[in-house]
Amino acid sequence: MKLTRLFGVFTILTVLALLTVPAQAGIYTLTDHDATISVNDASSLGVSEWTVDGVNNLFQQWFWYRTDDGLAHSIDTIGPAVESTYLGTRGLSLDYSNSQLSIDILYTLTGHAAGSGHSDISETISFLNLGTTTLNLVFFQYSDFDLNGVTGGQTVTFTNANTVVQTGGGLEMTETADVPTPDRHEANTWANTLNSLTAVPGYILNNANTATGDATWAFQWDITLAPGGSFDISKNKILEPSVPEPAAIFGLGTVLLLVGSRLRKRVRA
Repeated sequence: MKLTRLFGVFTILTVLALLTVPAQAGIYTLTDHDATISVNDASSLGVSEWTVDGVNNLFQQWFWYRTDDGLAHSIDTIGPAVESTYLGTRGLSLDYSNSQLSIDILYTLTGHAAGSGHSDISETISFLNLGTTTLNLVFFQYSDFDLNGVTGGQTVTFTNANTVVQTGGGLEMTETADVPTPDRHEANTWANTLNSLTAVPGYILNNANTATGDATWAFQWDITLAPGGSFDISKNKILEPSVPEPAAIFGLGTVLLLVGSRLRKRVRA
């Protein structure tokens, strides 16, 4: 299981923090109708739960950055988050800042009727250069979804530069980076991309479009911020039941026609 394998990547204390109830400092739970997400703002585990109709579909989604050709760092290392909530239990704002940089993330969760299998998460990420010199920033989003609670059997496909679709367990997750289009992307399997970000200096995503198995994926933005300059990313992800392929629908229709034909023959006989 991934949770067991995480011991080689994160400390045992971090994993135990994830398993603690949401009341613990640094862990926030958003809810709306059939959907719940859990955000650990003090750990690179980040968003580690997206439960819809009682099933968790997300293992980890979080953000990494670098300002040079060194290693990427998770954004929680910038400094302690300043948190605030909005829209009741649906919205969360996280603001990370130091003397150079401020990164603010807004999460808004939308659930639907119980049993629908549908949920949406919208995000806005805002950057502000607080320093006196130009800041060259490479920003990454790393994502590891286990749709319908299934670790393997996942397929990731980038349909274009700003949209990725993952299918597995009878569900489909689509994430679109509306503004701006990411500069690079990567489909891979656990935990190759994550290991590259944290162990390979100056790593850039490889633009691989597809992966299957215990699939993961990532976006990359290359950002230049003048002193006092700002930059915004707007994204949205949708979880819903998979739509059968046209060939599968045609095959089912053919079977039903054959069954109907045989039944009619029996009635006439």
